[in-house]
Amino acid sequence: MGTNLPEQTMLDQTLHAFSNGGDSTVSPAQAQPLIEGWLQALQGDPNVDAIKQSLTELNEQLQTAQPNRDRIRDLLSSMSAQAADMAQGPYAEGTWTGKLERMAKILAEFSQTL
Repeated sequence: MGTNLPEQTMLDQTLHAFSNGGDSTVSPAQAQPLIEGWLQALQGDPNVDAIKQSLTELNEQLQTAQPNRDRIRDLLSSMSAQAADMAQGPYAEGTWTGKLERMAKILAEFSQTL
């Protein structure tokens, strides 16, 4: 994942959503536009297919009448690990790295609250 503008914008919006109010929670209604934004921002980048697949499945889970909490927890945990790996990858640099690390930590913590 490079530092292109759509990805940077989505990273900033997602971090803001999780820090808004200080309780680190995001409702399914708040998550769906973020997920859709991420899917658009990541379009055309074959290096993030696993994340796109996880985002797609997470979005599907959130749209069901009874989401599978265990599966959502697993997806968030997986995306946390992927974000952490990207933060340490060869293309991570500057504030991008710190934001990805923050995102990884937030996703990990959020997955544990489910």
